[in-house]
Amino acid sequence: MQDTSRSYPKRRKPRGERRSDDLTMLSARIDNELNEYVRTTAFETRQSKQEIVSEALRLHREYYQANRATK
Repeated sequence: MQDTSRSYPKRRKPRGERRSDDLTMLSARIDNELNEYVRTTAFETRQSKQEIVSEALRLHREYYQANRATK
């Protein structure tokens, strides 16, 4: 018979402690005003914050590539 209980780490990390700087949440990296704008837009459009940020990054990339092509 196999043990189906979940295994937890022996030592739990305190809240806010992270394994590396690369694993910081996006909301901790962006300006508070931008974070609030994304939250408000998500509420108004019923899109997820991830979808909004992904679309903004895609548009930003397209804009940059278009400007490079014209130079």
